[in-house]
Amino acid sequence: MVQKRLMRIRLFLTSAALLGGSFVAGRAHAQGVPGPAIGDRVRLEIADSVRRVTGTVAAHRGDTITVETHGEFRLVNIGSIERYELSVGRDRPRGARRGALVGGALGLALLVGAAIEDAHSTKDVLVPGVVLVAPLAVGITALGAGVGAIAAPERWETRWARSARRPSALRVGLALSF
Repeated sequence: MVQKRLMRIRLFLTSAALLGGSFVAGRAHAQGVPGPAIGDRVRLEIADSVRRVTGTVAAHRGDTITVETHGEFRLVNIGSIERYELSVGRDRPRGARRGALVGGALGLALLVGAAIEDAHSTKDVLVPGVVLVAPLAVGITALGAGVGAIAAPERWETRWARSARRPSALRVGLALSF
């Protein structure tokens, strides 16, 4: 009985939080203003700045947000934001694939080296070097996948972007026609 009541309270609080958050985000978006919440990890492109600002939103007051990046706090005027992206976590499968690719390339290089050594060796050996190196190559691939999953790149979701594009100083293109 008590557990059911707790579950209902949790469901109510979760629903209220979701509805309240969507109302605030919808209102901000309708006004053309991005609405990052305090604690969100964001990446901002600012009109007056050449580089992006990446950090955690520390405060949100009126038309200014405070972004904490590497221990420093930076005030950003919401009107100057060209693009607002929200971090949605790390892309561990992508990192694992990249790591496995690098580890597999190293393992393949070891296998090729062992095969070349075996082909040019005049020694009579009981077990060829390729047989000994093959498990090592598989292990290096698995190790690469693990390291890649741990050091995975961050995934970003664009939540708001100004529709007008800034003119680019340099445009390079290639057109082929037959």
